[in-house]
Amino acid sequence: MSALDPTTARTAAVAALLPAVENYPHLKPVEVDFGSLPPRDRALALAIVRAVLQRWMTIEHLLNQALHQPFKELEPTMRGVLLVGASQLLFFDRLPAYAVVNESVDLARSLVRPSAGPMVNAVLRILAKNIVTRCHTDPWTASADQIPLEDGFIQLGKMSLPETGDLIQHLAVATSHPPNLVEQWSKTYGDPQATKLCLHSLRSPPIFIATASGYTQWTGRGEQLSQYLSLDSTRRVQDPAAGKPVQATAHLKPKIIIDFCAGRGTKTHQLAQLHPQARIFATDGDPERLKALHATYMNHPSVTVVPLKQLQGPADLLLLDVPCTNTAVLARRPEARYRYTSRLLHHLVRIQRQVMNRAITCLDTKSSVLYSTCSLEQAENQDQTRWLANRIDGTLKTQCMTLPDGHGPTYHDGGYFALLQRH
Repeated sequence: MSALDPTTARTAAVAALLPAVENYPHLKPVEVDFGSLPPRDRALALAIVRAVLQRWMTIEHLLNQALHQPFKELEPTMRGVLLVGASQLLFFDRLPAYAVVNESVDLARSLVRPSAGPMVNAVLRILAKNIVTRCHTDPWTASADQIPLEDGFIQLGKMSLPETGDLIQHLAVATSHPPNLVEQWSKTYGDPQATKLCLHSLRSPPIFIATASGYTQWTGRGEQLSQYLSLDSTRRVQDPAAGKPVQATAHLKPKIIIDFCAGRGTKTHQLAQLHPQARIFATDGDPERLKALHATYMNHPSVTVVPLKQLQGPADLLLLDVPCTNTAVLARRPEARYRYTSRLLHHLVRIQRQVMNRAITCLDTKSSVLYSTCSLEQAENQDQTRWLANRIDGTLKTQCMTLPDGHGPTYHDGGYFALLQRH
C-alpha cells in the first residue's frame, strides 16, 4: 500500500492536493480519491481540500512567516502537508489545535520522511499561537490582524496581513485572490464593490434545483440528489444566475436551436423545456464533454448531439455559452481565481472570437444569438458583445450583468448575457 493511499481524511486530502501543489497557480478542479473512507471522513477530506483551494494565498502567506525558507521552495509533499494542517488550524474551529498539529506531524513522518516531523510541528505551533479567537457574530473589517470568514473573522495576535493602506494587496492576501484580479475589479467596479466580490468568493455555495415552478435550495444528502433528479425530468441542478440567459429567450419562437458550447448540457436541458417545439442540436469542442452529452441525450425526443465538424445551420437561435475566466463563480470554482492573469484573459478573448467566428456560419439572415459567460470581466462581456454585433450586422436586444451576491437561500453566482438579433 502506498503512503498516499486514502487511509484517513487527511491523507486523502494531501493526495488530492498534490497535483495542485505541483502545478500552482495553474489549477484544475481537484478530485478526491476516497478509497474506502466512511462518509464522515469523506466529508472532512472534501472540506479540507475546499478550504485549501479557497484560501491558498492566505495560508501560504501565514506559513511563510513561520518558515525559514520560502514555502514555494519546499518539496511538494511537504507543502501539501502544511497546507492541509494550516487550513484546519485556521478554518476548522471544532478541531483541537493540538490534535491537528499531532496529525500533521504524523503525516509528515509517513508521507515525507521521519525527520520532517519537527519542522511541521514548529511551523504549525507558531501559526496556532497566532490565532487568538474566531468571531462569528460581528462583521469583518479590513485590518492587518483579521482574516475574513464567511460569517465573521479570525482575530490574530500579530499584524500578520498586509496593511490596509494598500487595499489591493491587503484584499489579495486576506481573501486569497491574485492582486491583478483585485485591481481589475477595483478599476471596473470601485473599491467597495471589489471588496464585496472578494468576500463573496469565500461563501459556501448552495446547490440549487431548477424546477417548473422556480429554484429551490437542496438541503438533502448528497447521495440522494441523483435519485431526486431522476423522479422528474424537468429538474436540473443550476444556479439561478446561470438560468437567466436562456430565460431571456422565452419570448422567441425558434424552430431550430444550436447550443454551440453545450458543456454538460445544463442549458441544453433548459432550452428543451422552454422551447418544447424546437429541434435542438448540441455540440462541444471537447471530446469528453461531447461523449457525456451523447450519453445524457441519447434518447431525447428533441435534442440531437452532433460533432462540431458535422454541425450545420441555419439556426433560429444560437447559444454561445463560451469558455471564460470563471471570475463570476469563484465561490463555486475556487481554484479558478489563481489562474487569472491578463495574458490568460487576452488568450480567452481570442478563443471566444474564434468560437464565435465558427458558430456564426450557422446563422440565418434573421437569427437570434444568445451570448453568455460566467465572467465579471468587460473584455469577455460587453466588449465581445459589441464585436459580435458588428460581426453579424446585428442589434443588441438586451444584456444583463449579474454580480455574485447573497448567502444561503439568497445566494447566487454572477454572470453575463446578451441577446442579439441579426438584421
